[in-house]
Amino acid sequence: MARPLDGISVVDLSAEIAGPYCGMLLADMGADVIVVEPVGDNPERDNPAFHQWHRGQRSLTLDLERDKGRSLLGRLLEGADVLIESLPPSRAAALGLSYEGLAARNRRLVYGAIPPWGDGGPLAERPADDAVIAAYSGIHGDQGGVGKPPAFTVMPIPSYSAAFHTAYGICAALYVREITGEGQKVEVSLLNAALSFQSGGFLDLPDRPTPVPKGRWEQPGYAPVYRLYRCADGKWIFAACGHAEFWNKLCLALGRLDLLSDPRFANAPWAIAAEDDNRAALITELTAWYATKPSDEWLRILEEGDVPAGPVMALGDMYADPQVLHNGMVVEIADPALGPTQQLGTPVHLFGMPGGPRGPAPRQGQHTAEVLASLGYTSGEIAGLRQQRVV
Repeated sequence: MARPLDGISVVDLSAEIAGPYCGMLLADMGADVIVVEPVGDNPERDNPAFHQWHRGQRSLTLDLERDKGRSLLGRLLEGADVLIESLPPSRAAALGLSYEGLAARNRRLVYGAIPPWGDGGPLAERPADDAVIAAYSGIHGDQGGVGKPPAFTVMPIPSYSAAFHTAYGICAALYVREITGEGQKVEVSLLNAALSFQSGGFLDLPDRPTPVPKGRWEQPGYAPVYRLYRCADGKWIFAACGHAEFWNKLCLALGRLDLLSDPRFANAPWAIAAEDDNRAALITELTAWYATKPSDEWLRILEEGDVPAGPVMALGDMYADPQVLHNGMVVEIADPALGPTQQLGTPVHLFGMPGGPRGPAPRQGQHTAEVLASLGYTSGEIAGLRQQRVV
């Protein structure tokens, strides 16, 4: 079956999360992704997620510290459509991976760069990973809540954001190339990606009140009626009353019309007067009320009352969730290293020409000889490169 990116060749030099996940998104849509791995041990393979992020791809081992390895990479990039790398700018330059140099040899190349901070500026060469960027960009600081210390976010938001934005940028650049015949550099730093996922809170208009006043939320939620609550069975639910209509519906569903007439809670859900005392009072009321029934009963009551609400679930619950299964987000893949696996499906659905996983991740160096042969190397030359441990 044809796929949207059939015929597009991608060379992936990236590490950690953002670049590999970007490569997976492109491979699921049909691109031929060649992941370049080191000769010898590859610590990236210690992460089980490697086998998902590199599914359906080919593996080439190269020693990029040696001239022959970099020369071989140069030959590979002469015929490639896309390069993905996640190196600090100086490291990319040291490996001969400047966009200008590569474009001189392949003007159609789309160069996808995912540096931590950017290709210049005061922090460009400072080492950083996802968690450092999350701290710097305000993600950790904004999770703690009023008067509380910052909170570490388990989900690597900057990396996944960068992956999606880079895949989006690469596809846009490939479209432009169809018009102009020229490739270009696409850069999405982890910092920019982290900020992009906070765009709703970034706009600052001093003369207008914001829907969620900055610095007022608590870790369980933004407001007393947009918050996590524990039920009688010990399970948690989230009730999301984001405007006055849902606040009214919530009071009806809870059977608490007295809350609507209570002057302490005027202008709920966001602009409760005397917020410190009255917000706390409403939280106390609702905490006690939700504790009177089990979570399933509250969820039924809230659904019947047209109040947005949902259970708090763990990622492990998703493997058997009916909606997740309906969305095609659990797929079975037999991996030669791991055996039968359940992996996430492709999150972007194209209904006319769909993508999807094409198979398991490759063994390290599995396609080295195949890739080199496609570049014109003879079997004797390939054997010599192996003996020298260039590949």
